[in-house]
Amino acid sequence: MTNEFYKKLVDHAILGFIYCEVQYDETGKEQLYEVKEVNQAFCEMIRKSTGELIGQNILKILNNFDFNYNNFNHFFLGKKSAKLYSKQYKEFYEVTSFSFEKGCYALMLTKISDDENDHEKTYITNKE
Repeated sequence: MTNEFYKKLVDHAILGFIYCEVQYDETGKEQLYEVKEVNQAFCEMIRKSTGELIGQNILKILNNFDFNYNNFNHFFLGKKSAKLYSKQYKEFYEVTSFSFEKGCYALMLTKISDDENDHEKTYITNKE
C-alpha cells in the first residue's frame, strides 16, 4: 500500500489524529511540540480548524484538558493511553500516544463520554 493510501486512511478516520515534532532548546531539552498534521475528526472534536492548529504547541491545544503537564514527556515515551476530561467541552476522551522515531509523536483521540461522573478523571496507563 502506498503512503497516499495511508494518508487518506488517517484523513478520513473517525479517530482524531494529530502529529507533532519536537523543537529543542539550546541545551537539547524538549521545549515545544509543534503540530505538523491533524485530521478532520480531531478538528471537529476540539472545535478548531486545521489552520488554527498547524504550527501550534500541542501543550496549548491540550490546555483544555485535565492533564498533568509535568508528565507530558513521560507520556510520549512508548505507547501510552490516558483518559482525559475537557472542562471546556464537558466530554471525556481517550488519548493514545505513540512514537516511532525520536522527536516525532502522534496522538489519537477518541470521544468516550459526555458524563463527567462516568469515568475517573485523569489517569495514564502503559499499554505496551
